[in-house]
Amino acid sequence: TNIKPQRRGEVDYIGWVDGAFLCGRAYFDALGWAVPKTRSKRGETSPDRGSGVGAAISHKLVTKKLEMFRVVDSLLTHVHSISVMNPAIRLYQPFF
Repeated sequence: TNIKPQRRGEVDYIGWVDGAFLCGRAYFDALGWAVPKTRSKRGETSPDRGSGVGAAISHKLVTKKLEMFRVVDSLLTHVHSISVMNPAIRLYQPFF
């Protein structure tokens, strides 16, 4: 989305979402209660990239002038398991 992260108190304004985000009804309304279409071969042609679902959602929300944030101190924990989405990139960029 070309939005550079900006600290805003206890959160960062980031302009993108991933698979672990919270939002209110206005965000679902803006998305038409559906995930925008993605390029189906994205992960096959670039194995280091994800499916594109987060990017598609982010771009749609930005065009609707909705802001996205992340917490500074995440409670998310990565467990010791094999990445199904991006196994190739985890070989040189592990979560833990």
